[in-house]
Amino acid sequence: MVRLSRYILPLLCAFCLAPYAAAHSLKLFVQESHDRLSGHVYFSGGIPAQLALVALHNDDGQVLMQVSADRQGRFELPRLANSATWVIANSQDGHIVKWPLQALETATPAAEAMPGTTDAQALERIVRDAVAKEIAPLKLALQQQQDRAKLSDLLGGVGIIFGLAGVYLWWRSRQ
Repeated sequence: MVRLSRYILPLLCAFCLAPYAAAHSLKLFVQESHDRLSGHVYFSGGIPAQLALVALHNDDGQVLMQVSADRQGRFELPRLANSATWVIANSQDGHIVKWPLQALETATPAAEAMPGTTDAQALERIVRDAVAKEIAPLKLALQQQQDRAKLSDLLGGVGIIFGLAGVYLWWRSRQ
């Protein structure tokens, strides 16, 4: 019985802590505009996911379009009208990440038919695209900063290790 519990306790701990093991998880950042999608695919710590496959998917899971990220992890896709709902990146080594897309509102046909005229919706779309383009690098930097390991994360990990070692030593002293 003692021999069996010697193997069960570590296995139980490993299974309980497995969902939190994300040392090199894949991250995705997508900048959405009215006519295109662009973004970055990277691993934790900001390392680019070179040549990762990035695809547009609909709700049924069908691939509508697929491109490969460049050496810096950047990609660009055309925006398909309301059919694509997910951008899914695959690093081809078991890491997959999804990014939900916002629904596009359709502009009035009169504003698109006459290029010289602008209505409130067209002006709003132009301003939204311009602002999104300007703040995209800030959003990417903020997301990458949040993905980095912090001192509190490191100290928490060391605390968990010491706590588990203490439980193990206490358990061994009781035998």
